[in-house]
Amino acid sequence: MRTKISLTQQFRELETTIDVYIKQTESRLIEELRVPLPGFPLYALIASPRHYNPDNVVEEWTLESVSVLFPGTYGHSRPRVNKVARRDDLVALRDYFSALQAAEPDLLIHVGRVEKYGHVQRGVRGKDIDGVKYAWNIDDFTTTIERYRAEYKENYAPREGCVACERCGKQVPADKVVKYKLIYQGRDRYGVRRVMERIGTFCSGECAFNEQCSLEG
Repeated sequence: MRTKISLTQQFRELETTIDVYIKQTESRLIEELRVPLPGFPLYALIASPRHYNPDNVVEEWTLESVSVLFPGTYGHSRPRVNKVARRDDLVALRDYFSALQAAEPDLLIHVGRVEKYGHVQRGVRGKDIDGVKYAWNIDDFTTTIERYRAEYKENYAPREGCVACERCGKQVPADKVVKYKLIYQGRDRYGVRRVMERIGTFCSGECAFNEQCSLEG
């Protein structure tokens, strides 16, 4: 004679199955993405062609921990029960597990660093550590940094007789500047909202138009 398993026991067994699935998924992703052990440095490229500073190109963070993400399941919160599970609880937990299995998982890399005002933490998606924005090896940025340096020198470095476009930041000869009247909602010195105007300096009509659109929201 088969022993009938209670709803609560089924619920607890499924919880265990889910926990094992999450742990196995995390271990698989750690291996696939070649995530090192906690304490290893993660490098973030913070420079850009427009904002290039040779003394502030890369930030170093420290790997603290990892957790697994299941994108697309945020509307499925994991059901919990304290003592006795109902049939609805078991159905909800099964739906949650199905959502996990249907998702394309990713790792969330938890990193930290000490800054001026204390310890700062950040979460980085594992798939974003691709040598473009984040990398485990700082040498992966070499080609990108050289390209940024060249673009900065060509387009953004201050030069005599030129001014920076308010929109894109590129240097433009003073005699080729596009002056454009920007109209927007602002507050006067008394805090009252009203229509305001100012003259913007741009490299082209396109940048002027885009800036006006951004002011209009």
